Amino acid sequence: MPARQPHPTIPAFAILLWGAIFGTLINVPITIGIHIFFGSIFAVLALLIWQQWWGLAIGGLAALVTWATWGHPWGTIIYVLEITWLSVATNRESKAQERVINDRIILHDLTFWLLAGIPLTFVFYHLFLGVDLTPTTLIALKQAVNGVLNTLMAVLLVLVYRLWIRPRPDQSVSIRTAIFAFGLLSLLTPSLITWGLSANQLVKVSQRDELNNLVNIAHASRSLPDSFLKDRGSDFWIVRERVAIERERKVTTQYSQTKVSRVNSNPALFHILDHQYVNGSAKFVTQNGLTILIPQDGDVPLMKLLNSYWETKVQMLNDDTQGASPLASNEVITRVVSPAAPLIRKLQKESLHTFGLLGLLLLVGVLITEQLARMFENEIQKLLKPLTSEPRAELSGESNMLMPTLAVTAISEFATMINLINMRIQRINQLTLELARSRDQMAELSMTDALTGCRNRRDFHLRLGEEVARAKRSQHPLTGILLDIDHFKEINDRFGHPFGDKALQAVAHAVSTGIRATDYCFRYGGEEFVILLIDCPQDRALVIAESLRFKVQELRISSGDVATSVSMSLGVASLHLEEDDADTFLARMDKALYTAKRSGRNSVVVAPASEH
Repeated sequence: MPARQPHPTIPAFAILLWGAIFGTLINVPITIGIHIFFGSIFAVLALLIWQQWWGLAIGGLAALVTWATWGHPWGTIIYVLEITWLSVATNRESKAQERVINDRIILHDLTFWLLAGIPLTFVFYHLFLGVDLTPTTLIALKQAVNGVLNTLMAVLLVLVYRLWIRPRPDQSVSIRTAIFAFGLLSLLTPSLITWGLSANQLVKVSQRDELNNLVNIAHASRSLPDSFLKDRGSDFWIVRERVAIERERKVTTQYSQTKVSRVNSNPALFHILDHQYVNGSAKFVTQNGLTILIPQDGDVPLMKLLNSYWETKVQMLNDDTQGASPLASNEVITRVVSPAAPLIRKLQKESLHTFGLLGLLLLVGVLITEQLARMFENEIQKLLKPLTSEPRAELSGESNMLMPTLAVTAISEFATMINLINMRIQRINQLTLELARSRDQMAELSMTDALTGCRNRRDFHLRLGEEVARAKRSQHPLTGILLDIDHFKEINDRFGHPFGDKALQAVAHAVSTGIRATDYCFRYGGEEFVILLIDCPQDRALVIAESLRFKVQELRISSGDVATSVSMSLGVASLHLEEDDADTFLARMDKALYTAKRSGRNSVVVAPASEH
């Protein structure tokens, strides 16, 4: 019967929902325009903990907030499709009777990005939003790596919680999942740390070089007159890079009056920068003195960065102030801007190569750890297979009672444990065999007459019912013989009970050895015995009865110098398949015996074919 799936409490649901929202809004920058988001961790956590569709509910609500923040739905659509894919795959594979975390959710996530996520990213960003191919490829790889790593982190969090924080017997953890998740983490962690540090260092070095370049341009432009800037305008070139320069002069007279004048090489560009661009240095710049101006309009951060400008301002005193009155000053602020696209494209290409290698490493890591986890799982299944497999039909009943030993393994830690377990199992099997044999002996003793060795009256009634039912099913004949030793009381009175016991043993041996191996001989009570002749017609039973009577009659029973002979009377009855049951069958044998005793004893009487 499937176990009832757990439902989230309101506080737990709210915590994961807020985590999914803030994990999407708050991100970690890796390089310029590339950020890692953590929102899907909480949606996958809900899926792993509560299964069903709770992960999709949290992911969908967080996606609405993300949509409003990003300004376009395409990224959120892919995010919701990812959680939907994982929910469907997990619910199809989940087994209610064993709530085990399944590492295949990581494989499902990787499959989603390979088959759907990356292609959809190209469709949405390249075709619908018009993003260039290189940024689109970078976005696709980043989202794929980000999504799979978030799923891995969710699996690891649940594993840590169930293994070390709050282990519970009803929420087990498979060794396959633990090996897969922790193995993949140990494989990826050094690469992720190295990549993060190198990417950050590359950004710092590139921005430092850009800042130095702009500062050098600012100093080099000091010798250019203002008229040159006005005349050359936007065609102003320095060191093979298009730059725009704005010069602001602040002249302070000895009477503390300040006059400000501005002149630049591209008035239209500076007007756009001042009114349609914003300072994005807090998010993208690591060098003091360098500013990046980002357009206010636009939905895709990478495309906005490609349309951005680097800016720096250099403050200096004009050389014209030399020799002037010390109460006057001439301060010049040179503002230099240059397009950010060349450096951004360079960083994007570097990031694309890095993400490509990281994605390849992730794919190879998943395959390697999957094979490693499967190897351990197969090894454990091989160990437990003797315990979980069905007993073979060809084994005897005694062998079926024994507990199979665990299979051998090449893993040394397992081998030591298995040897100890197998020693205990062998001891248990030995005790089980001894107990079974003792039980069989007790059962045999309970069904055997201690004096004669024949089966006793209790066993007779059990066997009689079984044989009557079998004869009726198979329509095969069944004949019974009820016999009684003649004048047995006189033998006891004359020779004593020990001699009478010896006479009983002699008669029982003669009768038991005078019937077939398929027939049964029972001591019914006192000096009476019953014989069941299986699949034996009445005429054949009559011959057997006469041979037994003659065999007993020829017996010579002696003890010391005392000897005597005995005879017996026999009543023979054949089962009427349509009329008789066990009681009427026995009653007919008893009636035939009574007739034999009244007719002079030492004779065989056959019950009539019909009582009617």
